[in-house]
Amino acid sequence: MKNILLLIVCALSFNFLLAQAPFGSKQSISTTTGNFPKFIESSNLDNDTFIDIVIGTNLGGTIEWYKNNGNQTFTLQALISSTLTNVNGLTIADLDNDQDNDIIATSESMNKIVWFENDGNGNFGAEQLIDNGLQRAGTVKAGDIDGDNNIDLAVVAYESNIVVWYSNDGYGNFGTAQTISNISNSGPRDLDLADYDLDGDLDIVVGYGRIYSVKLFNNNLTQQGSPTFTVESNNVVSGNYYINDVSFGDVDNDGDLEILKVDLLTNTAYYDKQSDGTFTETVFTTSDVYPATAMVSDLDDNSVNDVTIGYSSTNPTDKMTWYLDSNPTNENIIDNSQNDIFSFTINDFDNDGDLDMASISSNENHLNWFENTTYTFTLSNTEFNTQDISIYPNPTSDKINIKLNSSENHSVYIYNILGKKVMDQNLNGTNSSIDVSNLSNGIYLLSFKNTNSTFKFVKQ
Repeated sequence: MKNILLLIVCALSFNFLLAQAPFGSKQSISTTTGNFPKFIESSNLDNDTFIDIVIGTNLGGTIEWYKNNGNQTFTLQALISSTLTNVNGLTIADLDNDQDNDIIATSESMNKIVWFENDGNGNFGAEQLIDNGLQRAGTVKAGDIDGDNNIDLAVVAYESNIVVWYSNDGYGNFGTAQTISNISNSGPRDLDLADYDLDGDLDIVVGYGRIYSVKLFNNNLTQQGSPTFTVESNNVVSGNYYINDVSFGDVDNDGDLEILKVDLLTNTAYYDKQSDGTFTETVFTTSDVYPATAMVSDLDDNSVNDVTIGYSSTNPTDKMTWYLDSNPTNENIIDNSQNDIFSFTINDFDNDGDLDMASISSNENHLNWFENTTYTFTLSNTEFNTQDISIYPNPTSDKINIKLNSSENHSVYIYNILGKKVMDQNLNGTNSSIDVSNLSNGIYLLSFKNTNSTFKFVKQ
């Protein structure tokens, strides 16, 4: 324990920035992306120690990935796809259980959802169809919906007026569409997955563009043994006319999840379910207009979540702002030099222990990143004896899998960056996993007591 604490204190340099945004100036990755980049995600694609970036372009018909070179630069690799027109959804997940991250995308003009298999080195195979006939297919999310330890997919289709999910057999083969929502003339635009009611299965929140509302669907897996969905009797919110983004997150830092909503024509707000089944609204105050996307994460690593918002207005210099500790009246500017911020991703791109940000400037065809300056020293796994141990996936949203080259028992401790132990577990056998779904988003250290080996991982 003392050694781990000493390691953390010595390895990281703290900058107490208070309300000042903990980001440096904008750094350009590309000024010539495919036309109108609209979606961005990040994860490790080539099994090195650095987080890479994937973007999907809505008008360029491309899915592009940028290799993180490990020196704060990124290099465009061979296109994942140049024929998927009007990309309208993008996510990253290991669909075939081969310990690398694959790419999933939707096309709103071709009405389909597809995936691209990764060989582990960042080389992607041909497009594999999951389903077609999804009119104006949009947002896609990945997670274990049916509790079989394989990654399933959920997707919205605006013109089909449906939200559906697909069960994965663990090898990237998917069953037929199973209905979550099928409301006439509803126009679902966005969704998110999380265990909202903390009962051990993934629930779904959906934002609708034609019935102007957000609805919460509870997964009945733990109660009934099958993943069917029941909609809450009360809408999360109604009367929102241009919902861009809905997501789960512990916005008020009380240990459970709230629902964060972005409507282009109103201020961003979050909603907390009450004992009577209604939802209370808290609005983030701002003088800015036309919010496009928002995310909950602990940017300054003070163990309290913050909220970040990107804007898409008629102004060619749209803002990206953050609210320290999710205080709805404490808005601070990160940047005001991009044009239409429809998507951004948060991850530790420079391996220094804090969460950086990458964003797309859609009307400029630009891809940028912002270094988080909370910590300034690179914590490298190469300092430790890790030859006999590997962990994956990293980042993770639910489980860390651990592969050992021996069958010895191991005691594992997980610490946050402040040195507080947040979990401990005993491992048996050469392949084990740890459920970290209840941890807050951020950077953690996983320490093996018997081998004096420590790994850093990102919970997102």
